[in-house]
Amino acid sequence: MPDVKGEAQRPAWRPWLTLLLFVAALLVAAKAAMPYYRGVRGERWLEAYRRTGSPEAATRLAALLDERRLTREFGEEVVEALLAPDIHVRAAYRAGHPVYVGLQCPWASRFRKLRLDVRESVRFAGRDVECRGFGGELSAGQRRILILAPEAVPPASMEGEIVLHCTLYDDGPDLAHRGRAVYANRIARPLGIVVGGGELGDFVKAETDGDLARRVQAAFSARPAVGLRRAVTTAAGAGWVKDGVILAYRDLPADVAFRVLFAEEGGPQHVWSADPAAGVRLPRGASGEVVLPSSSQTLATVAAPGRYRGALLLTSCREVAYTDPEFSTIWEGNLEFPITFEVMAAPPPQE
Repeated sequence: MPDVKGEAQRPAWRPWLTLLLFVAALLVAAKAAMPYYRGVRGERWLEAYRRTGSPEAATRLAALLDERRLTREFGEEVVEALLAPDIHVRAAYRAGHPVYVGLQCPWASRFRKLRLDVRESVRFAGRDVECRGFGGELSAGQRRILILAPEAVPPASMEGEIVLHCTLYDDGPDLAHRGRAVYANRIARPLGIVVGGGELGDFVKAETDGDLARRVQAAFSARPAVGLRRAVTTAAGAGWVKDGVILAYRDLPADVAFRVLFAEEGGPQHVWSADPAAGVRLPRGASGEVVLPSSSQTLATVAAPGRYRGALLLTSCREVAYTDPEFSTIWEGNLEFPITFEVMAAPPPQE
C-alpha cells in the first residue's frame, strides 16, 4: 500500500525548483561556452564608440575581446573600430627629402589575455613602398611616425594608402593556446602626399620671444638617472649605457624640437645622433619625462667604454621638428644640464 502520508508531505513546488535550477545551470554553461554574436551588449557599445569615442565603450569592447565574447567576424570589426588611426600629413613636403607621416590610434589597448601586434605598410599605385617607423606604440595610443624614403615617394602628388596589419594573439595562462592568432585585421586608410619645393624654413617656423624663452626654461628640470640602463649603439657597435639624466617637463608653453649633444668635460662636443628622428620632440602643453641618452640615439663619437662627465646640450632644430607633421612652429633656443653616464661594451652583470 503506498505511503500516502509521505506523498502528502512532499511540497508541490520542489520539482519546479529543481527544474528551474537545472535550466539556470544550463544557461550559465551556455553563456560561458558560446560567444556573443552581435549581441545587444556588443552592438550597443560599438555604436556608442563610433558615435562618441567614449572611453567607457572602448573599455567594454576590449573586455568582450579579452574574454572571447565575440565571434571572429564581429571581433575583427571591433578591432578595426578601436585601432583605426588618425593620420597626420603636411600640406606639402620637400622634394628629394624623406616624407614623414604621423599616426595615432585614439584608444590605448589594454588586454589581460591577449597580445596585440601592429605592423605598418604604405602603398602607392598598387605597390608597396619602403617605410620604417619610430616613436611610440600605436597599440598604446601613442604617436608614431612613418618615414618614407625620397625615392619611394611619387613626384608631385599621388593618392595612396596606409595599411595596418593588426593581430591579436592568445596570451592567457593556457600554454596549449598561447601564441595562437585570435583576431586578425587589415585596416587600410587613404593617404595623400604632395611634394613641392621650398626650404626648411618654409615648413617649420621658429619663435624667439624672450618671455617664451623664460617660460620654456622654467618648464624643464633634470635629475640624475642613477642605475638606469639602456641598450645603445656606439661608434664601436652595440653597447649599453648606464645613468644619465631624467629630463622632466611640465605644461610646455610651445612645441619644442631639439638635437641632442654632449659637451665632454675638458673635451669636444659630441652629436649623439645625426638622424633627426632620434631628436627630442615635445608638443605644447605636454608633461612627462624622457631619459637621456635614450636607446633611440647613436653615441656615434663615443667608442671607448668608460665613465663620461660634462653637459647635456639641447639645441632647437627645425630638421628634428620636420619629422613630425604636427610641428609647424617651434621655440628657438638652447637648454643645458649637467650629466654623468657610463658606456659599457657588453651587457652589464645583474646586480
